[in-house]
Amino acid sequence: MRRRALATVTVLALAAAAGSAARAGISGTKHDLSVSGPGPIKSTAETETCRFCHAPHRGAGQRPLWNRRDPGSVFRRSNAMTFDAFYGTDAPAPDGASLMCLSCHDGTIAVGAVVHGATAGSAPAIPSTSRAYIGRDLSGTHPVSFVYTDELVARNNQKDMPLRSVAEVRAAKALDARDKVQCTSCHDPHSDANRGASGVPFYRGAEFSEVCARCHRF
Repeated sequence: MRRRALATVTVLALAAAAGSAARAGISGTKHDLSVSGPGPIKSTAETETCRFCHAPHRGAGQRPLWNRRDPGSVFRRSNAMTFDAFYGTDAPAPDGASLMCLSCHDGTIAVGAVVHGATAGSAPAIPSTSRAYIGRDLSGTHPVSFVYTDELVARNNQKDMPLRSVAEVRAAKALDARDKVQCTSCHDPHSDANRGASGVPFYRGAEFSEVCARCHRF
């Protein structure tokens, strides 16, 4: 019993440390939607930075402690006209981390419309005029939510820019737990440290080629 209690305390301590680091990473960035945030889209009352995405005790089900509902949008998806791996079929519908990102960035749900924490509800939806707006038309974006397999790599490498093996891309931490490419393959929602070098919000590298090279072989 004592070992179990110690293990529980350790897990909670690690979770608290991770949460503290994530909060420090977004504080003062455009993902800081609290009343003290720097961007034009923010709450008029909520002082907590994490509540817009996370609930401390009850989550919405998408991920543990996730505090937003999935967007009900039907998305126009990336087409194989530009990505040979799909050979004429649409990329899969967004899921996982990508759908979580789109619960704000598709512009249909107010960023303050959380499941728990009513005071966050005063923050508006992202307008179509904002750089942060992605919308429901994903046809011109890199495909997301597809499973990255060696078979897909082999098909793609017949005529497109060569891709790295599944093992290499896993090692680069560019895939989720289901070996899917997601928005988080290129973007880190908890850190905007590379914006100054790359100019891209919440990017995982100082330049485009650095991030592309996590999956693509030049």
